[in-house]
Amino acid sequence: NLEIGMKRGEMLRTMAVENWAEYFIGIGRDQNEVFKAKSKFAELDPQNASAFWGDTERLLPSITDRTIDNFFLVLPERSAPVSAEGWASFRAMLSALGKKLVGGGTVRILTDVETDSPVFNELVQIAEQTNFERTSNSRSYFPDGWRDPEFKAGNKPHVIALALK
Repeated sequence: NLEIGMKRGEMLRTMAVENWAEYFIGIGRDQNEVFKAKSKFAELDPQNASAFWGDTERLLPSITDRTIDNFFLVLPERSAPVSAEGWASFRAMLSALGKKLVGGGTVRILTDVETDSPVFNELVQIAEQTNFERTSNSRSYFPDGWRDPEFKAGNKPHVIALALK
C-alpha cells in the first residue's frame, strides 16, 4: 500500500494502525514532513509503515511492476488538475500506477471534488482512458471522517476507487 503525495503522515499512520497486518509506504516531497512521519511510524507496533522523501514521478519507475496492492491519493478540489498540462500529467501518472498494481489492486482517491462537476467527469474519463474503471470495492482504507486541511469547507469528501479493467 503506497500513498502518493504524503504530507504529514498522520493519515497513513492511522491506516497502518487500523490495518496492522498490512504494510504502508508514503512518498512525500517535503523532507521535514517525511522526517516527522518516519518518527511517528517508528512508534508503531507492529512497525508496518515507512516514508520516503522524493518526487513520485522519479521514484515510481524504481518500483517493480505488479507489486503494489493499493495506491492512495488525496486530491483536494483546489489541487485538481484544470489545465491541459495538468490533465496530461494526471493521465501519465495513472498509466504508470496501473503498471505497478497487482491483479485486483486499486487506486483510491480521497477527494472533495463534487461528483457532478466537470473536474470529476474529466477525472473519471481519464481513468477510463488509462484502462481503469470505478469499482464498488467497499473497503476504503481512509480513516472514517478524515478531512484534509486543504478540503474546501462544506464539500463532503468521498473515495473514488479505481481498478484495472
